[in-house]
Parts: sequence; C-alpha cells; structure tokens
Amino acid sequence: VYTQKCGISRLEEAGDCFARAECWSEAAEMFLKAKCYTKCFSMCSKGKQLYNLGLQFLQQLEEEHSLENSKSLEVSAIRTKYLDNCAQHYFERGDIKNMMPFVKAFSSMDHVRVFLNSRNLIDELLSLEMEMGNFLEAAGIAKHKGDVLLEVDILEKADLFEDATRLLLLHIIVGSLWSSNSRGWPPKRYAEKAQFLAKAKELAKKVSECFYCFVCVEADALSDVNKSLSSLNCTLLEGRKCANLLVELVASRSILDVHLQSRASGYKIELGPGSEDENSCNDMLASNQMSPQTLFYAWNHWKSIIIKVLSHLCHTDGPELNDYAVVYEDLFAKYFGLRKDGEGDRYVVLNMNASWLSNAGRNSLQQDGNRCLLGASECHSCAQCFWMNELSSVGFSVLKKLESIVQISPKPASWYTLVRTVLIIHEIAKFLEEPQFSMPKGSMKLRSFFVLCGCRFFELVFLVWRDGTKGSLSRVLDSPAAYGLIADSLSANLRPANKKLTYGHLGRTTMLLLHAAQLDEALLSRLLQYLGNNSEWAGFFRYFKRFLDSGRDRSSLIFNFKLALEFTLSVKWKDELDYISPGCYVGLMECLGFLASSCLLVQNDFMCCTKSLLVNMLECRTSKAFIDTCQVSKSSPDSDLHGLAHLSGRFIYETIITILTTKHMLQEWVDKTSCPSSTSYRAVLLRLVVTLYPLILTLSLGKCYEVTRNLVRNEVFKDLPLEFSKKIQDALKMRSHTPSNFIRVLADALASIGDHMVVIGSPKSPVICRNLNAYMISKEDLHDVPKIMALLRLEEPSSVKQETPLPEKSDGSKRPEEPSSVKQETPLPEKSDGSKRPEEPSSVKQEIPLPENSNGSKLKNVISGNIPVNVELVKIGISSRKKKSTGVLVPVEVLKVEGSRKTDSTGIFDTLWKKLDTFLRDEQGQ
Repeated sequence: VYTQKCGISRLEEAGDCFARAECWSEAAEMFLKAKCYTKCFSMCSKGKQLYNLGLQFLQQLEEEHSLENSKSLEVSAIRTKYLDNCAQHYFERGDIKNMMPFVKAFSSMDHVRVFLNSRNLIDELLSLEMEMGNFLEAAGIAKHKGDVLLEVDILEKADLFEDATRLLLLHIIVGSLWSSNSRGWPPKRYAEKAQFLAKAKELAKKVSECFYCFVCVEADALSDVNKSLSSLNCTLLEGRKCANLLVELVASRSILDVHLQSRASGYKIELGPGSEDENSCNDMLASNQMSPQTLFYAWNHWKSIIIKVLSHLCHTDGPELNDYAVVYEDLFAKYFGLRKDGEGDRYVVLNMNASWLSNAGRNSLQQDGNRCLLGASECHSCAQCFWMNELSSVGFSVLKKLESIVQISPKPASWYTLVRTVLIIHEIAKFLEEPQFSMPKGSMKLRSFFVLCGCRFFELVFLVWRDGTKGSLSRVLDSPAAYGLIADSLSANLRPANKKLTYGHLGRTTMLLLHAAQLDEALLSRLLQYLGNNSEWAGFFRYFKRFLDSGRDRSSLIFNFKLALEFTLSVKWKDELDYISPGCYVGLMECLGFLASSCLLVQNDFMCCTKSLLVNMLECRTSKAFIDTCQVSKSSPDSDLHGLAHLSGRFIYETIITILTTKHMLQEWVDKTSCPSSTSYRAVLLRLVVTLYPLILTLSLGKCYEVTRNLVRNEVFKDLPLEFSKKIQDALKMRSHTPSNFIRVLADALASIGDHMVVIGSPKSPVICRNLNAYMISKEDLHDVPKIMALLRLEEPSSVKQETPLPEKSDGSKRPEEPSSVKQETPLPEKSDGSKRPEEPSSVKQEIPLPENSNGSKLKNVISGNIPVNVELVKIGISSRKKKSTGVLVPVEVLKVEGSRKTDSTGIFDTLWKKLDTFLRDEQGQ
C-alpha cells in the first residue's frame, strides 16, 4: 500500500512493514531506496543468506556515487561494520572462500592486513598482496613464513634481482652444508642444486656484469662438478679477486681435501728454496701438482679466514660495524644459514636441525610461526664452538699427512722440502696448542708431533751438513719457525740426573746458532737455565751474544769457545745418555780453528784452509761476521787476540793428535753417538787430518813431517782415501823435507779428493811456493762473498763429506773410493806468481752423446744438434792437450754440457761450435 499510494515518500515505512513480516530482502531493498543505510544493512545481516546481497548493495552504491557527503562518515562506519561482521561470520565457520570477497571489499589494505594477520590468515594475505601487485609486502610475508624459494620468486617479480639472487644462493648453501646428516662439510649433492645455481646466474645477469661474475664464481664453488686442483686454485684466486670470502673458504677447504685424500707418494718433495712462496704454490696447483708447501698454503688460507671471522664474533658489541666486519658478518651468516631479524639482536635460523647448533643453542630457539629465531650471542657461541672444533680436527689431519711425508727417506734433492715440512708441522702444532683450539685429548697427540719435529729437524739438518749440500740452510734457519723449534727443543733434551742440557743437543744447537748468527735474550735465558750460569758453555753463549750485538769481544769469544770445547772433551762421555757426536765436535773445532786463524789476517799474515771449509765458513754467518770485524781497521782491538789464536790452535792440534793416535776410542765414540745423520768413522778421520795440516801451516804449530810419521805409525792413513794417503806419505820419501815441499804435496793430496787448498792473505813466507795447486785469495776479496763462492762452490760434494759405500780392495776389505776430479767451470785460479794455471783434464764423462761420422766413430771435436732442455746459460767442460809444434793448448773432447732451463735452445750447439772453432783457429794462428 505504501509503495503504491505514496511513492518514494513512504519507502522507510514500507521497509518497516516488510521487516515486521520478516521479509528481509524486501525490507533491505526498501531501506536502500529510502537511503536508510543502517536499516538496510541490518536487514542483510539478519537474513543470513543475504550477506552477498548487502555486498552487492555496497558495490552498487560505490558505482553510482550516491553517498551524500553529509552521510559519508556514517555510511563508511556502517559499511566497515557490516563487512567485518560478514567476514567474521564466515571465518568462524571456517568458510574462507566465502569470507574473502568481504575482506577484499574493505576500504583499505591496512584494514585487510590487520584483519587477516590477526586471524593468522597469512596465505590469504599473501595471495591478496600478490593480486594487488604489492610485491614487497608479499615478499615480507613469504619471509615471515620461512618460505625462501617463494620469497625468491616474489623478489624476482618485484625486479629485485640482486636480493633474489643472494637469497637463492643462501638457500643453496644451507642445502649443501646443513641438510640431513650433514656436518657442515663436505657440501652435499642434491637433485635441484644445479637448477638453482643456473637460476641464480640467470637472475644475477639482470643486475650487472660485475655482480654476475661474483655470482658465477660462487656458483662454481658450490657446484657438484668434480674439480681438479688447477680449477680449485683458479676458483680460489677468482674468489680473492672479487672479495668473496665464502668462495675462498670453500675453495681452500676443497684444496685441503684433495691433499689429505692423496698418498704421501703423490707429493712432490724434490723442491728447493722459493717453493714455499705463494706464487710458486699457485704455479704448482695450476699444474695439478702437490707438495707439503701447497698443503700448508691451503691450510694457512683456510685457517686465516676462520680466525678473522672468529675474531669478529668475539668483538661484535661495538657501536658500528666497519667494512671488514661487514664482510666477516656476511660470511658468518651465509655459512651457517642465518638471516637478521629486522633491527633486533636476533637471527632467523633457516635450518633448525643443523648440526652446528649445540644442545644449548637448540634449546634457546624461539618459534615464530614457521620461523626459528635465535639470539645473536647464542648464534655466535655455537659458531665459535663449531669452527674451533673444525680448526682442531682439520689441523690434526694436516699434521698426520705431513708426518707421513716427513718420514720419507731423504735424498739430496728433497732435503730442503723435508726440513721445511718439519717446520710446518711444528708451526701448526704450536697453533693447535693454543688454549682456544686445544681439544681435551689433543695434548698427548700434539706432544708426539713436537717430539717428531725435534728429532727429525736436527736429523735432516745434519744429514745436509754431513753431505755438504747446505747451500740453502741459511734460508731455513732464518725462519722464525726454525728458531722457535730450536728454542722449544731444549726442554726435551735434558739429562735426567740434573735436568741440564745434554752434550749432544748442546753441540747440535750450537752448530745451528753459529751458522745462523742468531741469539736473542729469550733463548739465551733458556740456555743459561739449562746449562747453569757458571758453566763453560754459559760463558761462551754470553760472549757469543755480545759479539753478535756489537761485533766486539772477539778474544773473549774465542777464549770461551775454546774452554767450552775443552770442557766437553773432558767429560766421561761413555756415561752420558746423549753425548756430542764426533762429527759435530769436529765441526765446532773447525769453526774455532777458522776464527783463530782469521785473526792473523789483521797482521797481514796468511791462513791456509780447504775449499770446503772456506765455503762452510762463508756460509756460516758468525764466522763471516768475525772475518769482517778482523778486516775493519778502525774496529776496537781486542787484547792479545794473536796469542789467543795460537792458544786455541794449540788446543785443536793436541786434541786432533790425541784422537788420531787412539783410533779405537774414536770408533767407540762414533758407535755410541751413531744416528741416521751421523758422520761415519772414516769421514771423521779424514776431516780431522784435513783440518790438522792447514792449521799447522797457518799457526806454525809443529812439523808436518813429524806429524805424518806419527800418523803412519798409528796406521791412520790406512783408513783414508788411497790417492790422498799415498801423496801425503810420499812426502816422507822426498830428499828435501822443506815446508814448501810439504805444502805442495798437501795441496796435490787435497786436490785428489776434490777439496783444493785455499791460501788467504798475502803470504811472505817461503812456505808458499810457486806453482802451488791451490786457490790464492786476497783478504780484500773476502768482502765479495758471491765472487768467492762462484770460484769455490763445489759442483759435487767433496769426498771429505761423502758417505757413499766404499769399494772393496782385492783382499775383500773396504777401501776408500777415489773421488773424481770435478771439472772447474769458474775462472782459473792463480799461481803463486800471479799467472793463470790451466785446469788438469777432467775425468768426468760426457753427459750428452757426441754424433758419429760415416764410419761410426765418434767425432770428438764436433758439436751439433739441439740440447733437449730449455737453456739460458750453457757451461762446457773440455779436455785439452798441447800441440807439439807450438805448445799451445787446444780443446780435444767435449766432456760435459750443462744448461739452466730458461729460453729456447734451438741451434745452440751450432752457435757454440762456431765459438770453439774460432778459438781453435786463433790458437793455431790460422
């Protein structure tokens, strides 16, 4: 009736009538037309099936813009309340599908987020954000959900390619290192990894070329592809170049694994000085070769990264992170799969079951939906514990591998690497001994490595010393590791009765300290502790340090050196557990004798020695420094230096004579102190004789002929090299027993064993005869060590040092082997009259076959073809003869060709022969 009679004026009353009749839809429609919005939506709410009708009414009103300004606030409130009620109604019934249209109709996204978040409807909110194009908000929701791959996809849609790439790489790292049953290394293989890595590269390409390279290097490091040492080292270097610490860490650990999984026989140990340098190690790895140095290189690189991160974790309470701290923080978070939780002091742990989490850390995890949160301090504590255990575990594995290498029997070409390996073991063991890295049961294991180092180091060094191949010994002894090992070895070599240093280790230590010319206050203090302040050796070491510090007190140094050696010889050595070996004692006497003899150079006298001794003394920094101070005219004079020189020489002379005339005691001494690096009885005997004669000549200590008769009576020469013995004994048959005749015989005898005599200074005595088979060196030339070394350096070890088996005589007894005369390839020594003396023909056989002529005979004076190695410098040894017609020396046969690997050798023989051919024509006057 109202609608028919009254039109639109009475629509509200019509709605009331419908409402009283519970005709809710008709009532709602009437109220809508009457603009009674409160009553309209009230009717839609009362009719539970009319919720969607109310939603249609709202959409209709919005489309028609029919809301009056005066009523907009009222309608907005009504609208909000109605939509909330409807959405809540469906939510309570679990009908999310029918709920969402009402949520979407909310007036703002903030309202939508509050409603859905309060009811934990995260997936619905995520879908709605994506639908609305709110990708950043959607990514935040995915992060809160803990769905990394979903977050990556959303970030990609948001064009945040760098963030997406970094997150995807983090997901790959977590899957590789911390998946089920993984303990952080080695990286696990899984099916999707290759696909994920390819996706990361694809995303990175959209950022920049630089970032793409950064990601490619990291992807290569994480890939499951089997890699060679060469490719791993390339990855390591690329990681360093682009400052990617994770790549460096993974690559260096992978290189370590290859080394640890390889047999000791696969390591290259025939290497010399410089092989431990970083460039050399990189070159070896690039060639897929391993050595103890490359293992140490990889260990140091891996260890240094971890140490820096550990240091960062211990100092994270600073006000701000600097650039370096940011890098280490990034590596820490990436390796353990962590993400910062906003601005809070917490991390999101991507894998709560990861083995790096300790029980305490796992118990401290806080659940936040699907995420696990852990406080920064707990994270740092767990990471520190994990990495310190890793350092200890891997460190012991490295030590065991190096131990197997250092037990390899040494050869001349491998001694340097083996000694370096011992020092590496000592250095790593010292590192693992630090409290923060030591394991409960690790101290005993470490002790065994320290014992190994102490024994093997001195054994190898003195093998080198014995064999006369110690050209690079100074480089080894210069290292802090060697000095530290020497210092640490003292406490392990004490006599049980009085806890004083054994004489054997005292001798070994003294030899090395003299050679290196090193002694600081700390080591001196330890030596005095283990020697006693009033002992003869304590006095020597005090003056030794004073001489090293100031270059003064030479006389006190010599005097106390002599007292120490004299005291050591007076000990009842048969009762000693570790007595000084004869080889070591003779070496110290040689040093004392050389120091004493060099004092004479101050007064323009001369001194005699052998080539091998001079080489040794010039390599020994203490004796070299002593010579230098003797030659400096303005240096402070020491009191009675000349008298002390003769006193020390007399002591050495009497000691050697005593030993030589009681050979059975020497044999017992050698047997008691025998070890792998010991000098043999015959070698000690020869060294004593070779030391004795030049000392007598230099210091005028006796008559050489009388000494020789004494040695003959005691059958000393019977155990010496045959040619040497024959030449010395033949001196007794000469009619004229003059000193000059004997020195000529001695020079020839020394030459026969490859250890030529050397005369230093400006001898005025008639003892030094003309045409002497010896090197004549002025004392001024001693300043130029490289020049002297070039002249004197033995190409082959002298027989004085040789320990090769002796050939048998015809009666079956052992006879010293006659050494070959090594061809001199240095400038010819001068005769005593200053003229050049030609070398005697070498007995060294040719090493490169000479070509044959048409009838098959060797063409002795023709060189042709190419040397089969790259060369920079070629040395040619030739034999010569005098032409009867002219008396001119001409080359007869090429005996030896040596080359160093540097440049191309094509045509080198032709070039060399042209030079020799020219030489022939000139000498023949053609």
